Formats: sequence, C-alpha cells, structure tokens
Amino acid sequence: MVVEAKPEFFMKVNEAFSNRDIDFIASIIADDVVWTLHGKKAQGKDAFIDYMKMMDMDSGLGTELTIDTLLTDGAEAVVKGKMTFNTSTGEEKTYLYCDIYQMHDIEEKIQDLTSFIIALDE
Repeated sequence: MVVEAKPEFFMKVNEAFSNRDIDFIASIIADDVVWTLHGKKAQGKDAFIDYMKMMDMDSGLGTELTIDTLLTDGAEAVVKGKMTFNTSTGEEKTYLYCDIYQMHDIEEKIQDLTSFIIALDE
C-alpha cells in the first residue's frame, strides 16, 4: 500500500518546524530519512535532528509562519512559505523556503526531504 501525502499532515510538520517541536519531528521521520539542504545530506534520524538543532533558528519558537503553497500528489508533497524566528542572539530572522517531501512507501513517515532556504535581509 502506498502512503498518501495529506495536506493536514504537512501543515502540522511545518508548524512543528516553526515551533522547534523536535519530539514531533522525530516521531514522523523514518529511521533512514535523508534531508538534503544546501547540497549537503543528513542521513538517518539522529543526523536529521542534529542538523535541525544546529540551524540558526534553534534558539526559540517561530514568531511567524506563512504557507503560500502546499501541494500533494501520491506520496509526495511540496510546501513553499516563510518562517520568522528569533536567533540565539535575539535577532529576528526571516527565511523563505521550499520543501519537497517523499513519504515512506509503507510507513506514514517522511523518507526524504529536500529543502531550499533563503535568509531575507530586512
């Protein structure tokens, strides 16, 4: 059975990224997940979580999340939007992003994520 990507699920995923909900993220990614970001790959759940923790937005909750586009087709989803965070120095930073997700064929977990992120200079 092929898992269908559901828009509601990806809304929750993006809210979890914005709110730094690492426990939720860990629960919805496959053990052998691959995250490609800026041409670098984090392979496996632990590497994924470590990569998430080292991002500049790790110090606090997102202050704003806007999802402009959310498309699903079969086991794939694309989400485009904007997130604003407080950095570890207290500075507010805004990022535009586009995430491409691939769900695991059997489990209802994310198997692959490719992210394109641009920091806005405001």
